[in-house]
Amino acid sequence: MGWIGALTDTGYALAFFSLQLFLLWLYFSVKKRRLTDITVDYLGLGDILLLVSIAFYLSPLNYILFYTGSLILVLIYACIIQQIESVQDKHIPLAGLQAAFMIILLFCGFIFPQMKLYEDLWLQAVLAHLYI
Repeated sequence: MGWIGALTDTGYALAFFSLQLFLLWLYFSVKKRRLTDITVDYLGLGDILLLVSIAFYLSPLNYILFYTGSLILVLIYACIIQQIESVQDKHIPLAGLQAAFMIILLFCGFIFPQMKLYEDLWLQAVLAHLYI
């Protein structure tokens, strides 16, 4: 793929993530009726840095799937924990849980070498098998 392809893929993933951050900032700014710094109360700097760093490894489609899937899994985790315990602290360890999910994906990539998270070809092969 080469450096140009890798940087292009990273650019697409970072553009997707930047759009997400902008929409999140816009939502909270409109909701509070003033410009809001989302890293103060809503999203930690570690969360942002983790997702930026993962963009350098995953292909754009894998990044979008990871981002969406990990947020869904973190939401399910938070709902389960809230039901089990009466938690006063409403903070969710987003970066930690997403990092754990990434470790699981990397381990799966080690077990199944055809699952190359840095390219989309393995996803296309999986989807082709599902529709045949």
